[in-house]
Amino acid sequence: MYQLHEFEHGTRSKRSREIGISKTVGAKRYELISRLFFETGIFTFISFLSGFVLAAMLLPVFNNLLGEQLNFTLAFRPVFLCVALLIWLATTVFAASYPALYMSGFPPLMAIRSSVSSPKSSHAVVRKILTVGQFAVAIVLISWVLIIQVQIKFMNNKNLGYNQHNLFGLSLNSLPQGSDLGALANDYRAVSSTEMVSRVSFFPFGGSGDMIRRNADDQIGLGLTHVTADPDYIDLMQMKMIAGRPLPEWRPGDTIVQVILNRTAVDYLEMTPEEVIGKKVLIFNRDITQVCGVVENFNYLPLHLPVGGYAIHNRNQPKSTIMIRVTKGNLSEQLNTYEQIFKKHFPNEMFEPKFLELELAKAYEGDRRTARVAVVFSVLAIFVACMGVFGLTAFMAEQRTKEIGIRKVLGATVWNIVSLFTNNYVKLLLISLVIAIPAAWWVGDQYLQNFAYRISMGWWIFAVAGIITIVLTLLTVGGMAIKAAMKNPVEAIKSE
Repeated sequence: MYQLHEFEHGTRSKRSREIGISKTVGAKRYELISRLFFETGIFTFISFLSGFVLAAMLLPVFNNLLGEQLNFTLAFRPVFLCVALLIWLATTVFAASYPALYMSGFPPLMAIRSSVSSPKSSHAVVRKILTVGQFAVAIVLISWVLIIQVQIKFMNNKNLGYNQHNLFGLSLNSLPQGSDLGALANDYRAVSSTEMVSRVSFFPFGGSGDMIRRNADDQIGLGLTHVTADPDYIDLMQMKMIAGRPLPEWRPGDTIVQVILNRTAVDYLEMTPEEVIGKKVLIFNRDITQVCGVVENFNYLPLHLPVGGYAIHNRNQPKSTIMIRVTKGNLSEQLNTYEQIFKKHFPNEMFEPKFLELELAKAYEGDRRTARVAVVFSVLAIFVACMGVFGLTAFMAEQRTKEIGIRKVLGATVWNIVSLFTNNYVKLLLISLVIAIPAAWWVGDQYLQNFAYRISMGWWIFAVAGIITIVLTLLTVGGMAIKAAMKNPVEAIKSE
């Protein structure tokens, strides 16, 4: 609507003369108002139809961007059509109200002699306010995009406390009770592409829930995710042991469960990793668990969430997931080999490997989708802002045609003329930066609150957003300014 209003305002001098002549030959005010509203309504209606066509064409792209399956038939529902009609009417009224109600009231002679408003008029102030607002929105959106991209890069590169590469698992919970997974694991160990195999009760990111307590009087406790695993599970995951020894194998007759805790659980017990080794702790609501080791914290949950208590124990429970670390190579051939071995043991079961790296990527798909949407909105904001700047610059160039011609006759260079146009925009951009940077910081901070592990927003993010906006704006203004400056000064001075 801002661009349409600028279009109407930019042609004020021409339309005022036209209105004056029409009133001179007998046109009534209501006829002029009706005509101006009708013309504007045609423009806005064509714009709405174009928007519908573009929406239909771009809907598949939008669905792919958001992972949705929206159907364009939704646009033909009565409620949607009624809302679209109201928006069209509001746009038409907003765009046409000034020329229709204000200019049509001029006496004929004043309308014919009317000239465009001065730079200090209320209309110029409104234009500047709207321009600053558009620049500020563009800067905020660009900053948001940069913050999201840097956060995603941070999550991709963060050391999670284990090695997630070249590691996949087979969750075999559906197998009949008593199935021999040990034989399958041994066959996998014999494959040349296998680095290590270990069994665990849950695929990483999963586990049973329980509490760990400091003592019997501790009524609060710390939430604890725990799994039962083979002794070599720590080595397979390449976690960092900071105290103690590896997990021993469970033997018939054992009554004490050996457990490896992470640092968060040990900190809750208010002991150092060295002090906790050999101590019995309250897990499973009984004092039957002895700590044999401590590992450094690792992110078994997405980085949106902080690391909680975690325990890896040797309790005599089913270990229905086989984790396999493979060497780098032809993954397709490797999986084919592992599937053949799997089918030899379990011919009626589905071979469904889950790669740890891919599972991690799924956890952040929503953030990547948000990044893609933010990029689209940023591009649109910049495009709309540049459209407004383009229209306003064209209007100023037409308004100052004679001035430009006189300046050139007096010796002004093309650069002097371009500076004449760009100086005002530089001031508006600086004002936009002052407004946009605090708003962009707040938007970025609100987004980063969704992550327990997040980046710190550096000043360079806002500087880059400002530079991008300034460069694109000056390119838009400069193009129009150069075109105006290259005109023949004699023709410019003669222009009406």
